[in-house]
Amino acid sequence: MVKLDALYDRALHIQAGLKNGHCRPLFNALACSGHRHGQVTHACDFALEGVGFGHPAFAPYWYRRAWRGGDANAAQHMAMDCFARNDLQGYRLWLRRAARLGDTDAAHELSKFATRLPYRRLRAIKRFRPAYKRKLRNSIELW
Repeated sequence: MVKLDALYDRALHIQAGLKNGHCRPLFNALACSGHRHGQVTHACDFALEGVGFGHPAFAPYWYRRAWRGGDANAAQHMAMDCFARNDLQGYRLWLRRAARLGDTDAAHELSKFATRLPYRRLRAIKRFRPAYKRKLRNSIELW
């Protein structure tokens, strides 16, 4: 596993622009060899590129494989993917799965179960919630 971790670090450095090379083949090799973090990152590449890069079922496939390996981050990503597709039942299911694996953020989100989130990309599916504005009261309004 040490060799795969070193390859994962190299791929992350390439992705960040700190080293030369292409990171997609490295993430693909890591995902196929069973490296959980590599599977999640590979699935994120599929989710970001959409249908043009590959079949839309590839990202959930890699998320599920990483989740079965015990990665709570993969379940969290899958929950957000379901939310972006306006699948609230799937969103709740994957939040529950992430919480069972020990993700405290997922447990908190599950407890409040917000159906609208403050991400501008969600405006297209009508699930956008603007940031709350706190009304500041001055001393005149209090009297």
